[in-house]
Amino acid sequence: MVTVVVGIDDSGYGIFAFQRALRIVKEGDTLYLLTVIDRKKGLIAKENKKTFRKICLEKKVNCISLDETGDVREVMSRVCDEVGADVLVLGSRGQGSLRRVFVGSTTDYCLRFVNCSVLVAKKPASHRDAIPYF
Repeated sequence: MVTVVVGIDDSGYGIFAFQRALRIVKEGDTLYLLTVIDRKKGLIAKENKKTFRKICLEKKVNCISLDETGDVREVMSRVCDEVGADVLVLGSRGQGSLRRVFVGSTTDYCLRFVNCSVLVAKKPASHRDAIPYF
């Protein structure tokens, strides 16, 4: 059984991260959908989790939604430790102020300090301006 944590934000990059996470999980695995409200930036990272949970249900993947508050990097690291994550999946780029939160500092921090493998889901160049779909 594999445990995957996927960082979900309100950008198309969060959707691509979810899509990449779906490639990892199999029937009976557990996928945590993690959104974080960053106290410093006042950002709320929310996505249509209802749709994500429905897709997980169809794949027979255990889906657990987590909403946390705090520094995005620290929350992701802590949650990965708490749930015993095998893999953390992050989107590679955000939009506007999310870019600063989710690209450089968050990805770099997670690559160095999270105690599990980290998959950075890059949005293909052909899809940079497209809204992802399932």
